[in-house]
Amino acid sequence: VDGEYVPRAVVATLLSMVTSVLARFEPEAVLSGEREEELERPVFVLGLPRSGTSLLHQLLSRNPGLCYASKADCYNPHVLVLMRQLGLDRMMTGMNPARRRFMDGVLTGWSLPEEESLAMGILMGVGVRVDSIFGNPLRDTVWWPVPPEHFAGEWVGAMREFSRKLAMVHGVPVVFKSPGNTTLIPWILEVFPRARFVMIFRHPFGQFRSLVTVDRKRDDGGGWNALRRRGAISGEEVAAFGGGVVERYFATCGQVPEGNLCEVRYEDLVSDPVGVLGRIHGELGIPGGDEVVAGLAWDAWFR
Repeated sequence: VDGEYVPRAVVATLLSMVTSVLARFEPEAVLSGEREEELERPVFVLGLPRSGTSLLHQLLSRNPGLCYASKADCYNPHVLVLMRQLGLDRMMTGMNPARRRFMDGVLTGWSLPEEESLAMGILMGVGVRVDSIFGNPLRDTVWWPVPPEHFAGEWVGAMREFSRKLAMVHGVPVVFKSPGNTTLIPWILEVFPRARFVMIFRHPFGQFRSLVTVDRKRDDGGGWNALRRRGAISGEEVAAFGGGVVERYFATCGQVPEGNLCEVRYEDLVSDPVGVLGRIHGELGIPGGDEVVAGLAWDAWFR
């Protein structure tokens, strides 16, 4: 741990001790037949980092027929249900209101959608998000650019545990988002054979420029959750990582059942959000699309 982050490490350690005690009282995720059915049809947003996955995730999460893993859920997957029962998630939201991310203006906060890869990393003790906390270079992570198959069983178990808790709390299908899931289609289908997928592409020049720029700005502050500083990633690393992820996607997307995969472009989502969201809901058979589209009229991001 770098010296400047010792206070952060101390706070994280103390909080982890508290949640470790609370985890002993976490209720078992028992689902009714109806909720078991809803659990089987989640939606996964796929795409490279900085390709519009966060924006699309937040838009789909506005559908009342879908739910999402909040930042509070992802930081505390061992006690997700208990924290909600005790109202601790609402207390966290009140203490730290939502704010807009510096790189794209997308809202982030304890009650808002978050990448479940953080929860997977905490439950498994390994993953890109865990590596980034300790400043490990991207090329040195065990998940570069595709995770080894020997982690499949552990990931499947962690996803089953986490998704069952969300289904118990909300009772509707979950919309998940993590760029890392783009390489995990076979693992996802092992847990959810009827899962639905949205793959969002962005022009490589725009995606590349955005990722490199954000990484360099983030390095100035050591990262959002970092305990050690790391150097900025190089353009060559970004290109190698993106190429590996996209290659893996095209090698495995054919395993998705017909009618369960929709591919869209970031540029189209920004220029015609109504049309793109309507197509996603229509192709994947997700009800409630009209309510999502109606909300765009007052969304400052699109005005």
